[in-house]
Amino acid sequence: MKKTILILIVILATVAIVWYGFDSKQSTKQQTSNIPELSDNSPGQPPDALEITPPPATIQQVTPPPPLQMPPPAVTPPPARIPPPPPPALLPPPPPPPPTQSVIVFVDDYTASPSAINVTKGNKINLIVNVKEDNVYYGGVELRSSVGNTGPIAPGGTKTVTFIAEQTVVFTPYWPASGVKKDYTLTINVQ
Repeated sequence: MKKTILILIVILATVAIVWYGFDSKQSTKQQTSNIPELSDNSPGQPPDALEITPPPATIQQVTPPPPLQMPPPAVTPPPARIPPPPPPALLPPPPPPPPTQSVIVFVDDYTASPSAINVTKGNKINLIVNVKEDNVYYGGVELRSSVGNTGPIAPGGTKTVTFIAEQTVVFTPYWPASGVKKDYTLTINVQ
């Protein structure tokens, strides 16, 4: 790059001197004094070769400005290392569902068959109540207990009551229309 600039300056200086020398009236006297006399040429005739010696040029060496100094980058401390959160506590798996025990009972206005049933403590009990078509008042039967009620069941109908066997349960039958209690019970014994 420096050589290219230096050569360009020399070329421009030489062109300027040559141009100035031929164009300026002041330098004509100086230029003609540098032209040697040629004796072969007759007066009034232009010389065969013209030799021009430019005055010595002073070449100024251009030095580029010093490079810009950038301030050093600000030093930032690395971010504080935050430990990852601990993994969530593993919860124990839920207990398996209790075994299911289904019990079928047939009832009418006078009896339950069977009238006492034994089940295992902790089991899920599906008590399926079937109301007979005979010996049943037209309004049907309703069984009530501390673990659930069947609601009215029409003659020939079926309903299921589901509960977990924790303690002995007694189901009492009622006439649904009048709410009058019937004379028997159905007992679920928990063992």
